[in-house]
This record gives sequence, C-alpha cells and structure tokens, in this order.
Amino acid sequence: GKMYATGFMAPASPHQVADAILTAVTQPTYQFRWPVGVDADGICAGREKITDEDWIQMGDDLSDTEYNDRFKQYFNIQL
Repeated sequence: GKMYATGFMAPASPHQVADAILTAVTQPTYQFRWPVGVDADGICAGREKITDEDWIQMGDDLSDTEYNDRFKQYFNIQL
C-alpha cells in the first residue's frame, strides 16, 4: 500500500543495504530486524510507541487524509 510506495520514493541506497547485510552476518549477537534507511527507522521507532490496537486500526477503512495523518503522527513520515 501507501506505506511501501512512500519507501520507494526515497529508498535506502544499495550501499546502505550492503552495509546492513554485512553488519547482520558478522555480528556475534542475534537481532531480529535490521532496519535500513530513514523510513525504516521511523516505522520501527513509531511502532514501538503505539499500541497493538492502533497498529491494527491503521488497516481500517480510512480516508486518505485520516491514514496520512495517522502515519505522520505515529511514524513522522509524510505520505
């Protein structure tokens, strides 16, 4: 949806992705997610701050304005 389309407007560079992969495979400690890029950082940080209910409600039948406003509020990313 819109969330992923926005990421394609300002994607992480191949160099950033390669650095993240190298770090992930050479770290001695386990980490489940390796966010790459500003949009990934914003989504991961925002997800930790909202309730599961708020996250699920992002999938409700919202108008574009409602969805965009919530996305900006929760993740500080303008769609």
